[in-house]
Amino acid sequence: MMKQCSVTYQTFPTRGCPYKCTYCINNIYHEMYPHQKPIRKRSVDNIIGELLEVKSKLPFIELILFNDDAFFLMSVDEIKELSKRYKERIGLPLYITGATPNTLTKEKLSPLVDAGLIEIRLGLQSAAENTKILYKRPHSNRQVENAVRIVNEYRDQLKASYDIILDSPWDTDEDLTDTLMFLSKLPTPLQLTMYSMVLYPETDVYKKAMKEGLIKDDLNDVYRKYFLGPSSTHLNKLFLLLRDYASVGIGISPIIMFILTHKITRKLYLHKFLRNVIRALLPFFRYIGQSTIPSTRLYKFRNVVKFGGGKATYQTNALNEFDMNMDLNDFHSQV
Repeated sequence: MMKQCSVTYQTFPTRGCPYKCTYCINNIYHEMYPHQKPIRKRSVDNIIGELLEVKSKLPFIELILFNDDAFFLMSVDEIKELSKRYKERIGLPLYITGATPNTLTKEKLSPLVDAGLIEIRLGLQSAAENTKILYKRPHSNRQVENAVRIVNEYRDQLKASYDIILDSPWDTDEDLTDTLMFLSKLPTPLQLTMYSMVLYPETDVYKKAMKEGLIKDDLNDVYRKYFLGPSSTHLNKLFLLLRDYASVGIGISPIIMFILTHKITRKLYLHKFLRNVIRALLPFFRYIGQSTIPSTRLYKFRNVVKFGGGKATYQTNALNEFDMNMDLNDFHSQV
């Protein structure tokens, strides 16, 4: 029976989110419970007590996941105390999701890395100003740059994952190009996870789409919409190409990205040719990156990585279901 169980234990040191991003379920919760506190924090004693119980009763657990919406709203003192006791009493690899660029600081991140943090996930969604206004995202691009650079300081110990939303009916090619150009300037290695926008019922973007007549059939346009399946467009393929190059520590330079996204390139029908040339070169650059950049080992599928000063190991995970199931050769050849 133990072999059937997940080796990851998920819990929530905090509950809720103070933000009202228009595509998110918290957008609805704020309307449903306007007089409730948007964020509730558990005590360090309570969190550590739960994890000690987990270690005692679920000995097959190998990884702890803090799946909060806004974990880094915890104070510096709270995080330092939690990190100290986690390292002393728990000692398992730790993965934190739901980090926001405007709340992440080096003072908060450093003790967590020392305690065993191996992966962190931040929601970027878009770098286009119009899109961020539509989504009510609470951070600036400068804050994103600062957060990414802080995380990158720990690149030999910490895997960085960043979420991007594609297929918004309101995104223009210029918006997507702004995001691609921004991402091409970030330090690597990093993991980009692309999501296809789902207009969840009663969120602000859902109401906007209904008002504008963009939703014709709730069943097919919303409930059957696959959130890990971006549409097959030239710019979406560039996001996936950038993802592949960023994960091996090479990236795609802003100059090359400028050429790939420029309107003239498409008018001359060079976009597919250039994209496929760069894709064809990926195995070579993957070999170079993984051979010369030690931190890329954190991004290799099912790679065994030393943990805790070499006293233990853990196994890295796949990027996501979409990445593992799609034939990228077919994907890139369509447009």
